[in-house]
Amino acid sequence: MIATGLCSGLWPSANNPVAHEIPIFLEEIVMEQKVEQKGARKCNRKCDHCGKMPQSGHHVSHSNIKTKRRFNPNLQKVRHQKADGGVCTLLLCTRCIRSGAVTKPAPRVLQA
Repeated sequence: MIATGLCSGLWPSANNPVAHEIPIFLEEIVMEQKVEQKGARKCNRKCDHCGKMPQSGHHVSHSNIKTKRRFNPNLQKVRHQKADGGVCTLLLCTRCIRSGAVTKPAPRVLQA
């Protein structure tokens, strides 16, 4: 059985000129989700300074069988003091931390 008319109601055609409302409605939902996620942090494994990302390679066994593996960068959360005095948390690789790409703020003072 071939379903030939299932998607015909979604797109405008000569028979149904008003059908374009459904894709526009879906587009509005996607835009609302993007606005909600704009302030949220993406969970990608990428250095915020140099852009270092995971690389792929092979795990090679003693018998020379190669299986895929992933080399992840050593990323750490570091507090960074901006030029205007604000403090933000960055995800940096250890190479960038060692090279001084970050200006660390003064330690937090805990008030009792």
